[in-house]
Amino acid sequence: GGQSKTMASASSAFKPAIEAGLRGETDLTVTLPTITADGLSDADRHQAIETAFRQVLGDRIVANDVDPAAITVVIDAAISLAQAKLCPSTTPHTLLDDAFDMSVLEVCEHVFTFVESRLDAWSEAPFSGVGPRNVMLRLCNALSARLSNTRDTVLSGRILLFLASVTPLQDKSGINMGSQFNTGNITTYDDEEVVAAAQEHEPAAAAESDDTKSAESDKPGDSAVDYVFYRQFWTLQKYFTTPTLCYANSGWSEFLQSLKSVMHSFTVNKLDRSLSASEPSRKTAGPAAEGEDAETPYFPKFLTSSKLFHLELADSGFRRQIMVQMLVLFHYLTGEVKFKKDTHKLSKLQTDTVGKMQAAVYILLKTTPPNGDKFTDAVRRVLASEHEWVKWKNESCPDFFRDSVELRKRKSPGVGEVGGGEAKKAKGAGERDLGSVELSRLWSLSETNLDGCESAVESGRFIPDVGSYFKEAIEQVAGANPVDKRFWVFTDQTDYNWRALRLLGKDRLHYFQDFNQVKTLEEYIEVVVKKLAAEQRPTEEKGAKVLSPAAAKFVPKSAPKIEVAVAAESAPMEE
Repeated sequence: GGQSKTMASASSAFKPAIEAGLRGETDLTVTLPTITADGLSDADRHQAIETAFRQVLGDRIVANDVDPAAITVVIDAAISLAQAKLCPSTTPHTLLDDAFDMSVLEVCEHVFTFVESRLDAWSEAPFSGVGPRNVMLRLCNALSARLSNTRDTVLSGRILLFLASVTPLQDKSGINMGSQFNTGNITTYDDEEVVAAAQEHEPAAAAESDDTKSAESDKPGDSAVDYVFYRQFWTLQKYFTTPTLCYANSGWSEFLQSLKSVMHSFTVNKLDRSLSASEPSRKTAGPAAEGEDAETPYFPKFLTSSKLFHLELADSGFRRQIMVQMLVLFHYLTGEVKFKKDTHKLSKLQTDTVGKMQAAVYILLKTTPPNGDKFTDAVRRVLASEHEWVKWKNESCPDFFRDSVELRKRKSPGVGEVGGGEAKKAKGAGERDLGSVELSRLWSLSETNLDGCESAVESGRFIPDVGSYFKEAIEQVAGANPVDKRFWVFTDQTDYNWRALRLLGKDRLHYFQDFNQVKTLEEYIEVVVKKLAAEQRPTEEKGAKVLSPAAAKFVPKSAPKIEVAVAAESAPMEE
């Protein structure tokens, strides 16, 4: 009880200072810190300031029922104080919540305009954290829930664009991680009885006045409707909404039959290029509103009435909509999506069929006026970029931003320099990191490449022969006193094994025929060491200038007798 009274008295003390600051009489960032609140911690003090702000905002909304400026000035002041760490970072969001709850939609729209104008502030500290961002997401969703789906479409779009701007791209709130489909988007259409009744009551004179009437019932210019084709056409929407239905045998058969029927109709009944280019149809959307662009096709939702079906088929924009849906579905069916089930895979025959249908759709889309080529190229680019988004999503949506690193600049070699030696010398031998310990060590052996060559001559650092390089390994593996395998010189020694492969590739290339018979590199080196030991043993015992039969079978006829030459040179001269 005492704590609550202290908080209430502190809020009462802060409220006049806030009102004075909103009138421009004082600077809130200066006056608020000077007000004392005995017995309150910093967190309680900030909470008291937030309570005072909410009281001021409530008084203003009641006194100025339809004045958005009286609301936005309070929120703007709270933003400044939150940036100065004089109140909680969620205070502006709390005030927005109160303002939206206590105001009509007309005022809310003006307040949201102010929110959009402060986009830079919402994207920076202290409002860019997960907590404040989630509060903003909740506020925008609550405001969207109050809007009409038909009258407030513009404000709904602005809210979505604002959320896309203020939240990171990989934020889970905007990602369909489970690849779920909107199965509630159901397209209904007339049943056979309704279509038959409509055709019976249609005046015969209206049918005779149609100049484009023909014997084919599925022709776009025909007012008569073939119900089988009509049903097949709108059945495709079920598969566009839930593509996984195509993986079932029954679903695939129905989908393929309907798809082929629609594609055949589009191919046979092509649109008049000149008519479609000059007079785009809006018959499916109704008359254009005053001031609206009458040349832009607009389909807020498919009109599936059988009476309009022949008019829809004659509209180029409507055809493009259907064909783009086909391409999107093909992209999903053949794509690698992480969240697909194991059973959601097409057979090779189905994949080939999808590829052929996709090519046919692109050809038909290109011939659909107006500007078929440009439209088709744009669709191709969008679907190509979709591959990258699918890959990003399959990798669990990693962050697009990386911590900045200091880029090291290396000076280009000047005249008389060898491989940038001066830059290397200026940088220092031990300061350069080349990505691995061994590369960094090799770099630091000498200050310049020329010095490295001179020191190699002086110290005798040259490429060793196979016998001397493997000498220690042979003693450990096949010597008189074998060593435990854990302590062999090539066990878990990547550098040693890498050099060994380089030497074998130069002098013992035929040894690589045994490489596929082992599972690990260490096992292969062990086989090589035992072979070399078998080659050296007869030579050491007899001092012969020829190889033993056991070793000779590993040497092709074209291979030089390296070991023979070495044995001959090392043998003592005989008189």
